[in-house]
Amino acid sequence: MSFIDPAMSPDSPTFITSLLPRGVLEIRGKDALDLLHRLSATDIIKLKIGECCPAVFTTEKGRIVDYVVVGRGKETMILLTTLGREGHLKSWIEKYTIMEDVQSEVLTHRYDGVMGVGEDLPAMIPDEFCNLDGIDAYTINNNGFSLIVRDFDLTWTYVFCTRREEAHALRAAMSARSIVVMESPEYKSFLILRGIPEGTLEFREEFNPFEAGISHAISFTKGCYIGQEVIARLDTYNKVQRRLVGLRSSIYVPLTSALQAVSNGVVVGWITSASPVEISGGFPTLGIIRNEIQVGDTVSFGPEEVKAHGTVVDFNHRSHAQPTH
Repeated sequence: MSFIDPAMSPDSPTFITSLLPRGVLEIRGKDALDLLHRLSATDIIKLKIGECCPAVFTTEKGRIVDYVVVGRGKETMILLTTLGREGHLKSWIEKYTIMEDVQSEVLTHRYDGVMGVGEDLPAMIPDEFCNLDGIDAYTINNNGFSLIVRDFDLTWTYVFCTRREEAHALRAAMSARSIVVMESPEYKSFLILRGIPEGTLEFREEFNPFEAGISHAISFTKGCYIGQEVIARLDTYNKVQRRLVGLRSSIYVPLTSALQAVSNGVVVGWITSASPVEISGGFPTLGIIRNEIQVGDTVSFGPEEVKAHGTVVDFNHRSHAQPTH
């Protein structure tokens, strides 16, 4: 059982998003790369100037502090964080900064982002903004800070993070070329249908990276980091009891916090993302649910007066060809 979504199939037209909500955290100092490598569950020490990769930071208990894209510039490290989590991540990094030459600053207010999808996108981007030819991995350009990410979660997907005025100009230029602009509700559906968490409610200390579907960012060979022993035990002894699943909800329930998912009177997980766009008779939803709940099973969630019922479904077009470092 899966969502049928012809309009969002891999063969859909090239499009861009109207907004890409991300936090921006800058880490400076000669010890910045080494410190981030030691703190994260990701092997980022091999990053060259101009390269980026996904990374996850975890607590001592192996729970998620945040899932980010980390890029190495000429003199700084740039972290694209979950929007609203950048201050928390900054404080967490500072807690483990003792003698290192490291300074951090939240720069979210200066930057904006655009996501573009489509095989034809490189030919449609005006040359004055960037040249996408040959980009097949995460890259960073320190010319006033422009981050271009080739996203391995999806097919032919690029993320642009640049100064706010430049991002607005890029959107305007691409719109003038008749590229479809996807607004926020459709963008949320696009992610959910592919089993990709937006992160606002998934990338938190209630969950570990396995449960939130971001275990690809973990290096099992890099050695010690915060939370490493717990992560190793979860993997070695198969102790992960919940997983990220897609659901078709009977109604749309707006989320300001994760909602308990209940089956036969028992709490079996949490609902973490929901779209108001109805597709194939249901509303695309994500949840982190116990493993015994299978495709076709139903859970309920939301307040009694507007109780929703969600049926677990297969993800549609999720790609598992994701980078490891």
